[in-house]
Amino acid sequence: MTTKDDLHRIIDRLTEEEADQLLDSINLKADPDELTPEEAADVARIRAEADYVPLKSLRRELGLPPAK
Repeated sequence: MTTKDDLHRIIDRLTEEEADQLLDSINLKADPDELTPEEAADVARIRAEADYVPLKSLRRELGLPPAK
């Protein structure tokens, strides 16, 4: 069984509401300019803990892909 087969099986078991939530989550991760309230709180926490946070660390902390 392939990874895509596994994903299809998982998606087929989702309720419509769960599928909407998953799609929203995927779309937010694809557009890092739009932060969820939880992500914004993470950014605030990171800024409060240190005077300087390297971009690489911040992106990793927020679960964003590395900068190109």
